[in-house]
Amino acid sequence: MKPKSSMPDGEGAPRAAAGRRAPAEKRVRIKVIGIGGAGVNAIDRLVQDGFDQVGLLAINTDSQALTNCMVADKLQIGDRITHGLGAGGDPDVGRQAAIEDAEAIEEAVRGYDLIFIAAGLGGGTGTGASPVIAKAARAQGALVLALVTLPFVYEGKPRERVAQGGLAALQDAADAVICIANDKLYDLAGEEASVQQGFAPTDAFLSGGVRKIWRMLTFTGLINIDFADLRAVLRRRGGETLIGFGDGAGSDKVARAIEGAFGSPLLSDPEVLRRAECALVAVTHGPDFKMSQYGEMMKTVNEKLGPQAACKLGPIVDEDCQDQVSLLIIASTGKPIESAASRSGRTLDGAIQTSSLNPTAPSHAFARGKGKFQQGVLNLNEVSRGAFEGADRTVVDGEDLDLPTFIRRNVQLRQR
Repeated sequence: MKPKSSMPDGEGAPRAAAGRRAPAEKRVRIKVIGIGGAGVNAIDRLVQDGFDQVGLLAINTDSQALTNCMVADKLQIGDRITHGLGAGGDPDVGRQAAIEDAEAIEEAVRGYDLIFIAAGLGGGTGTGASPVIAKAARAQGALVLALVTLPFVYEGKPRERVAQGGLAALQDAADAVICIANDKLYDLAGEEASVQQGFAPTDAFLSGGVRKIWRMLTFTGLINIDFADLRAVLRRRGGETLIGFGDGAGSDKVARAIEGAFGSPLLSDPEVLRRAECALVAVTHGPDFKMSQYGEMMKTVNEKLGPQAACKLGPIVDEDCQDQVSLLIIASTGKPIESAASRSGRTLDGAIQTSSLNPTAPSHAFARGKGKFQQGVLNLNEVSRGAFEGADRTVVDGEDLDLPTFIRRNVQLRQR
C-alpha cells in the first residue's frame, strides 16, 4: 500500500480565529506519521476528532493492522522481510523493513516543514523503523518532532531495554523527542479505567498537542509565534523537550488552563521545569480576555519555569472562544546548537547574531565599552561517531554512556 497525496489544504478549520491565517502558499506544511501498532492507534484519534488540517500517514509492517486503521493514507513496509505479518517485536526487523522501503518513505515525507512521529517503544516496528523515518524526514529538510511512549513497568526489563535503545537511536535521528512513560498516563486514566480507557490519554495527548501546535503556527496572533520560533526551541543540544496544554472556561478559566497545562505528564515535575532554557507560551482566548488575566497567567508560568528561561508569549484572539482560554507551553532544557555563523557571532551577512529564544554570543564576546575580550565558552558537542556510526549505543538507566560526561551533563568548558 503506497501513500496517497495528503498535503494539507488548510480548509475547514475547526475554529475561525480573529488573527489572520497565513496565505496558503506560506502556511507551515505539517504531517503526522503513526509508526507501528501504538503509533497508528494514536493518529486514529485525529481522524475520530475530525481534524483534517494536517497530512496523516500510517506506517506498519502488519498488513491486517493497517487494514483496520481509519487513516486514509497507509504505507506497508518490509513486505519481503515480514510478508505483512509484523516485526515480531524485533526492532532490527523494523529497521530493515524501513530501509527496504526507503524510497517510498522519502516520497512520503517530501515537501513538509514539520513532521510529527508517533510511536510506542519496546516493540519491533515502532522502535526499529522510527529512527530511519525520522532521519529520512530530516534529510528532506523537515523539522522532526517525535512523541513516543515507554513500556509499562510490568512489561519487564527486556522490553524496557529495547525501548531505551530505540529512544537513544531516535534522539540521534529526530530534532526533538517527547517521551512519556505509559505508567504516567495510566495514573491519569485512574485505577478503575478499562484497558481501552487506559491507553486513551496517550492518543488524546497527541491529538491535542498537534491541534494546538497547528493553530499556533497557522494563525497570526497579537504577538506572532512562527515556525522559526518553534525550530529554535526544538533544535537544541541535549536536555529534554517538554510540552503541556490546558483549557479553561468560566470565571476561573485562567486557573483551570494553568492547572491543565502544568498537570500534563511532562510539565508536572518542578525540578525539570526549573531547568528549562527557553519556552513558547501560546494563549488562545476570546476578545474580552483582560490584561490582568495575562499577567496572572504569565506570572505563574515564569515562576514555574524559573528566571533563566527565555519565554516568548503568543496571544491569539479567537472570537469563538468567548469565555474560554487555551494554554500551550513548549519548553526545552537543552542548549542552543550553534551554526558556523553563530559561533563567530555573526550571521552570513555579517550582522551580529541575536535572538530572544536562541541567544548566541560570539566565542570571544567583545565587552561593550571596556575595550577587552570576555572569556568565551567552548562549543563541544557530538558531531560524528566515526566508525561506530551504525553501532548500537550503550544506554544504562536511560543515560547514553557513549556521550562524554561533559556533554551528557551540559558542562560548559571555558576557553583560556
